[in-house]
Amino acid sequence: SEPEIFWRGENADKIIKEINKKIEMRKEIGELFPAGRNLNGPSGTALDKLYLKPLRLCRTDAWLCDLLPESRLNPNQKKAIENHYNRFRKDFNLPEATIPLFTQSDIDDQTRREEILEELFESKAETLILLGDLPIKHFLNHFVDRKGNLNDFVNAPDSFYGKEHEMIIAGKPFKVLPLCHPRQAQRLGASSKKWHDLHKAWMESLKTKQYEI
Repeated sequence: SEPEIFWRGENADKIIKEINKKIEMRKEIGELFPAGRNLNGPSGTALDKLYLKPLRLCRTDAWLCDLLPESRLNPNQKKAIENHYNRFRKDFNLPEATIPLFTQSDIDDQTRREEILEELFESKAETLILLGDLPIKHFLNHFVDRKGNLNDFVNAPDSFYGKEHEMIIAGKPFKVLPLCHPRQAQRLGASSKKWHDLHKAWMESLKTKQYEI
């Protein structure tokens, strides 16, 4: 669980110290320490550097929203908790790990889509930037006639990576800008060179774009 959406890794040392105080970490169990910068905040740093900055925006200009507002466990994380945490809980009076396991129904939920739509309207944004296939599949496709994924947007006639699309969402016009996820643009872990290269070319194209002030 990160302290904020697209966290940049700030104050990781302080956060770990506060956790250690709360659970009175015992030496017999081990030690909590901050992970490296490659694990704490790389997506948030990439968002600033590779998305907001090229668009000449900063965090205060954007309203950030996740498909899911809370953390979920993947199978490997669940296994790690079972093998390396739960076996110490009883002997050392540790709190229960309560982060739920991810299920497909979590991300494909109409109630959550309505919540995101409410946030979108509350933000008063005129441009909707979608990062990767998932927000297209699990949000946009449910409100517009044009359905597909990021590849479909890029390869459509008269289209290209980084093109803004005029769309009506729940009766309101938006400029929709489908881009790859920061994981792809920054080559974080398993990623595609194709999307990295397309995103890099898009950033270069913005350097010559004129903005109205």
